[in-house]
Amino acid sequence: MLIGHLSQRNLLLVLDNFEQIIDAAPAVGELLAASPQLTLLVTSREPLGITGEQEFPVRPLTLPTSGASLGIEELR
Repeated sequence: MLIGHLSQRNLLLVLDNFEQIIDAAPAVGELLAASPQLTLLVTSREPLGITGEQEFPVRPLTLPTSGASLGIEELR
C-alpha cells in the first residue's frame, strides 16, 4: 500500500533512529526501487546494506565539562 502511495510522488522521506528497526531495511530498498522520485534520509547507527546507500559518518557532539559555566560565545 505504501509503495502504491509513494511511487509517483516526488518527496523526501526522513527515517530517524532506523537502527531500532534495522530488519526493515530490505523493505526500504523495495520502496526506493519502486519509487524513482523518492529520496530517503535515514539516520542509523548501523548501515542498511541496501543498493545505492551512501554513508556519512557523524561523530557525536562534544559536551562541556560538568559544572563549566560557559557563555553562548564559548559554546559556539
